[in-house]
Parts: sequence; structure tokens; C-alpha cells
Amino acid sequence: MKSPELLLTNLNRVARELRGAITYLEDDDLTAQLDSVIRRLFLAELLAKEQVIAIGGSQGAGKTTLVRLMYDLHKSEESPEKGWLPANAGRGESMSVLVLEDDAVDKAQGYLRVLEEQPNLPGHFRIVEHKATSEAEFREACCGNLQGVMLAVLKVPRRFCRHSGQGFMLMPGYEPVHEENQSWQTLMRQALVACSGRVIVTDEIRLANASQLAIQRDLHASHLAGADSLIIVTKTEDYADTPHKLQELRLSAAQAFEIAPERREDLILCTGSSESSVEQWRPQLIQALATVRESTTVSRERQLQQLEQLLSLDLNYVLAGIRSKFALHAAAEQGAGCQIIQEALDAFDQARDSLRDAYKRGLRESLTRHHDGASACMDTLLVDNHEGVINKLTGIFDTVTEKHVSLTGDIKRAWAEPGNYLDTHIEVLGKLTSARLGAPQAFIDRLKTDNHRSNKVARLGYSDDQNQSTEWSKVSPDTLKNLAVVFYPDRDDEGQAGKFSKEMSSSLKLLPAMTLEFARIGSLFPEVFGINSNSLQPLDGGDGVAAAARIQNDFSALQKVGSNVVKGIALMLAVDVAADGHIDTIPALFNALGIGAGTAGMTLAGAATGMVAIGMLTYSVLKEVDRQDRHTRNHALSVLIQFKEHYQAHYLEQFDVLMDQVRARICDSLTVRYRLDEVLMRRDRIAKALADVTSLRLDLQDEIAARARPLLA
Repeated sequence: MKSPELLLTNLNRVARELRGAITYLEDDDLTAQLDSVIRRLFLAELLAKEQVIAIGGSQGAGKTTLVRLMYDLHKSEESPEKGWLPANAGRGESMSVLVLEDDAVDKAQGYLRVLEEQPNLPGHFRIVEHKATSEAEFREACCGNLQGVMLAVLKVPRRFCRHSGQGFMLMPGYEPVHEENQSWQTLMRQALVACSGRVIVTDEIRLANASQLAIQRDLHASHLAGADSLIIVTKTEDYADTPHKLQELRLSAAQAFEIAPERREDLILCTGSSESSVEQWRPQLIQALATVRESTTVSRERQLQQLEQLLSLDLNYVLAGIRSKFALHAAAEQGAGCQIIQEALDAFDQARDSLRDAYKRGLRESLTRHHDGASACMDTLLVDNHEGVINKLTGIFDTVTEKHVSLTGDIKRAWAEPGNYLDTHIEVLGKLTSARLGAPQAFIDRLKTDNHRSNKVARLGYSDDQNQSTEWSKVSPDTLKNLAVVFYPDRDDEGQAGKFSKEMSSSLKLLPAMTLEFARIGSLFPEVFGINSNSLQPLDGGDGVAAAARIQNDFSALQKVGSNVVKGIALMLAVDVAADGHIDTIPALFNALGIGAGTAGMTLAGAATGMVAIGMLTYSVLKEVDRQDRHTRNHALSVLIQFKEHYQAHYLEQFDVLMDQVRARICDSLTVRYRLDEVLMRRDRIAKALADVTSLRLDLQDEIAARARPLLA
């Protein structure tokens, strides 16, 4: 992946789940360590998505004052010691502050992004943004004195950025790392590298002082080398009428930060705090910022190395501590019920992990083929519509917006050219589920061709060419009986409650594939899930009548197509009558879900919708890259890569969410059957969260390694 950071969303989700799970261990030190890593992972995800420029430098260089002058914060304060970002020369904050330009605000306002328990789900954590109750509370957060605060955000009217939602990350002072400052210096260094551009603030004293110069050179060598950083020399208002002095300062800054002679005019700016000085350097700053937004190969390599170290060292260290503590908390004795539940969950987990690996391979290969086709189409569209003398002459009077709209339209057309990816994804699912659930060979062979896509009944694979029902061999009546034992704890289990047989294990190992089969069925009939089959976005009022007609036609064709696979899915979805054989067709399944399915069924159905509703992905990617201000060939081809990577990250996350729902249902049902208390549930929650974080950590490290290889070649 070009942007492995896309996988951080899913990793952060399970890391927050682990945060809630370890409250059972009652270890404040472990909780604090995990909170620190969650903050760093959250920051890594944020900075990978947003266009943010870091403002860094040593203590007292004038970073905060620069930001105050950039946005006239001093004009609305009671005194320099108060306000959102008070003047605090040499003292500095211990947390980075995101200064975010926002069209929705007309004056500065502080916000706090906080890790907190969800009100209706005790023990489950989320990160939410709250408006700061006062300037004093915001200042306390900036000093690291408020528990749970992941990031302080100061929203300001737009002034220096082209788009709302872009901004600056005001860093604490860069200084040598020691025990007392290690936590926030590490976080600051991470943000400095991860930002899309860097502004380094210094002054005359720091350029002349040997110890300060050593700190600045360490900053440059460790975090800035190979990237264009804008150097701002502050406190120069007294030299406004002394050009040769300003030139001396620029030369000193160029030598300290190794700025090439031909780049010094663009990358070194002298500023002052007087009103006349501010009026002079503000326009220069806007122009200079455009030169520091692009990442170089060297800076990108440094970003990936830093993220890999966060995963392999810091996160892994915390996980090891949690595992050790968890082992000490495990009960010395394990009853028969506990052992059976663990064996059941192990069987499911093994099958899920194997299926996930195969799904990831199929997803990656199919998206690569789709992307290659889209890229070939994009090449043609670029030549026909955007490049060459003729296009330049015919478009000479087009506005920037018109050119952007034209290019955006061609990007959409290029991505659509290989066909609707949902159809391709249905086939990826079909190849996986048919092999694992024992589909007839005729159906498996049919999946290898493209001439069956128009017939939904044929695509299901539950009937032959004469429309006679055919069974998938691995979902037998005995399989259904075993699943009824698992999912219906109040039923007569015919003596199976006290044992965990090989047959029971085999049945549970089919559940991950049956879960994907449910997603495949939903993808074939998106209207049932409230998704427009054309746009793949939620149905609106005008779509309802046509969608209802399509559903009715589909269901009429499916009334006589029965399958044990459908019965098994119904059991998994908590549709109780399935155990008596009353539900064996798609219409019966969906009708049962619509007229009173249990909570588990509706939850899983909602999760499956995420695999169908992919229409918004195109919009979200275009909205994200639209803020990068590049409308070139490289930009267009880069957007197609981002489409591919967003689809991959989205589908993998939905896979994990689906499997989590089924696994939780297995655990809940068996816990009721064996009358076990909440201790087992808490233990399993920690074990599962640990496994999930570890798995997604390894996924991300694999993608980083694959991405880094060409950079290092």
C-alpha cells in the first residue's frame, strides 16, 4: 500500500476496545501506558489524513508568539498571560496543539479531543471532541494536566490555508530527551515527522548560542534532513531598517539548517512582532508555506520508520505487559464449561484467521486488477482531455475550478471503467465461501467466467441449470443441529452440552465462511439492506418504490430456491424457527429478519451493510485529496491508488466487524448455556482484544515493510 496509515483506523478501534477490556485488571500503570500509545496512534491516523504543517523549534524561540500573531490572538485577550495560547516565553506547553482553520468559526475557540467511556456502553471507549469550557481549561490541557485528553485543538478563522480543515501543529519546545520529558518529547518528535510540512522557529540568540545551536542541529539531522523546511527567524522587528543584519541572520539560519543557496530566498523568513512587521511578513508566509507541503522520499521513509517503531517497540511493549498481568489474573481452576467455551472460540478463531488471510489476498489481487484497468483508462483520458498543445489552447480560459471539475469527472470515469467493483467483490466472496462450504463443482466453475453476472439466482449457487435446489455439502443436517446447540442455549441439546466433539468443532469452523456468505447474499440484494443498487448509497425517498419492485421480483424468483446454507445463516442470526427447518430460502430469511429478528440478527445485518454501501468511498477519497491542491497527471494516478487502498482498508475493517459480531454471539450463547458468570466474559474480552490488536499491528507492519522496500531500493 502507498498509504499503510489507512489501516490505523481499524487498529485504533481495537486498541480502544482493549483499553476498555483491561479495566478488569485494575492496573493504573498499564492503563497509563496504553493511553500513551493510543494517543500516539490517534495522532498518527490524524496526521496521515489531514494537511497539517508542524511549527517546531527549541524552547523560547517564539513558536507560540508566532501563532498568536498569525491569528491576532493577542487582540482579544484580557492579558498576555491569559487567552487560549498565552505568551509564555521559555516555558512552553508539553502537548502539541492543533491550530485548525475552520470556515465555521469567526473567532478562536478551543476544543479538546478526549478518550472517554461511551455513556450507554460502560467499559467501551471512544475519542470525542468537546468544546473547552474555558480558556483556563484549554491551557491546563495544553500543559498535560487533564486526564484523557488526546489532543487540544484551537479552531480559528481561515487565513493561511486554502481549505477549511487544514492547519498547523504547534509543538512543545524541542530539547534533549531525559526521563522527565520523554513522554511528550517522543510524541512531539512523532508529530514533527508525520506532518505534511514543517516550519522551524529560531531567533538571533539561538543561532549564536553554541548549546542552542547544537540542539537545532540535532533537530535538523534527526528529523528534518532531506525535507524542505521553512525556517522562521523571529524577533527581528528592530532590524527592519537594517537589511544587512537581516541578511546575516538568514545566512546563519542557512548554515545551521543546511539550506542550499538557491533555496534560501524561499525557505528563510524573518519576522517581528510590531504591527508594521506583521503586515509585511504575513503575505510572505502565505507564499512560503506552499513550498513546504510536499513530502520527499526521504521524509516519507522517515515517517514509515517512525510508525514501524511505534508498532514494534512501544505498542508491543505495552501488549507484553498486559499479557503478563492477564496471565496472573487467570483463575487457577478452569471448569468444564470454561474449557468448552474456550475450545469453541479457538475453533472459530482459527477458521476466521485462515479465512481473513485468504480474503486479504483475494481482495488485494482483485483491487490491483481493477486499479490497473482504471489506470490504463486514466492514461487515455489524460491524453485526450488534459494534455498536449490542443487541450492547452482550448482550455486556456478555463478557471482552476473548471479544470478541477473536469479532471475529477475523468478520475471517476476511469475508476468505473473496469466495471462495478461490488460485482467483483461478490465473486471474491463466492470463491472463498464456495470452497469452504462445499458448493457444487458446477457453481465453482461458473465463478471463473463473467457470463453469469446478470442472473442473481444463478450467482447464488443454490440451484442447478434446471432451477432445482442443490445443497452445499459441508452444511449438513448434523451441522445445523450442532449450530442449534451453540446458538440456542435453552434448547434440548441431546446430551451435547457436556462435551466438545470433533463434529462440533468442524461446525463452528464453518461459521466465518457462513458469515461471509451472508455478506455475499446482501451484496446481491442491496435494496434489502436499504442500499441503492446503482449508487451503492443509502436509499432516499425517491428510490423506495423502484427498490421495492426490484425486491419483489427477486424474491419471486427465489421462492423455490432452498438451502441448508440459508438455514445455517438464520441460526447464526438468531432466527429461532430456522432450527425447525422453516427458513431455508432467501425471502424467508429476509422476511424473518424484518418481522422481529433478535438483536444479534439485526446487529449482524447492520454490520453486513458496510460491505455493500461502498458508494460513499469514492466521494470521501475525492474530498480528502481535493485538499492537496494538485491537478496533474501524478495527482490523477495517485487518486486511483488511493481508491484502491481505501477500498482495501474499508473491506478488511468490515470483515473484522462482521466476525466480531458472530464471535460475541457464540460467547454469549455458550455462557448462558453453561451458566457462567461475567468473569469469563471479561477474560475473553481481554484475550480477544489482545489478539485483535496483535493481528492488526502485524497487518500494518507488513504493509509498511512492503511500502518501504521500494523506497530503500
